[in-house]
Amino acid sequence: MLAVLDIRKALNDHSGIALHSVSQLKDLEIEDLKLRQELTQKLAQDGNWEYVRMQLEALEKKKTILQKLLDCFPGYYGKCIALHFAPYLNEPITTDEQQEAFETIVNYLDSVDFIIPEDLQEYVDEATKNYDKRLLGEITANLEKAIQNPEQYMANNKKTLSMYNLVKRTKLYKQSAAYRLQELLKKFCEESGYNDVFIPAMQRLSNTYREYHAALEKADKVFREEMENGKL
Repeated sequence: MLAVLDIRKALNDHSGIALHSVSQLKDLEIEDLKLRQELTQKLAQDGNWEYVRMQLEALEKKKTILQKLLDCFPGYYGKCIALHFAPYLNEPITTDEQQEAFETIVNYLDSVDFIIPEDLQEYVDEATKNYDKRLLGEITANLEKAIQNPEQYMANNKKTLSMYNLVKRTKLYKQSAAYRLQELLKKFCEESGYNDVFIPAMQRLSNTYREYHAALEKADKVFREEMENGKL
């Protein structure tokens, strides 16, 4: 639970980042309480103790991972990361492989720090401050369309995608905060173990994430081939 000291510290931080962090934690607590109430109601209805026990354990592990994601990735960016992975953390852990994956994720997040330079942090916070579940849901829905049928998505959005690729090649873009952030993220993912440790562990932990990631890689291959062939 949030302490008065945490809230007082947030109020004294004029950047707003600490206050936002407190708000994120409060949102997690509210969602956690809501889910626990739903499980209590289900238990009262059918008396399935084993089901409720497994769901409560899954809820605790989900809360642990989301909290550590918020701690690892600063500011509003952490919120986006947490919202992205949250839907894939609802499965109960029923195998040794899943338990090992959970422990790997926790150890990984405890061991890394994603540090963003102050000027880039301001850019990230401004760019993502309005992200919420509704907006991220819309972004996710669009991404799912692209993943499910990449060829059709490219055909429907060819002009936009072509303009985007042209902008990314310009000198102006390569001098921008967006480009610097992209390169920072790329370096972090390659050097911190995010690609080699965290993502594989997420695939072992969550069947739904494994399916999503496989579809994402397949779609990414199609996009790259289209760009290499000059069709975008």
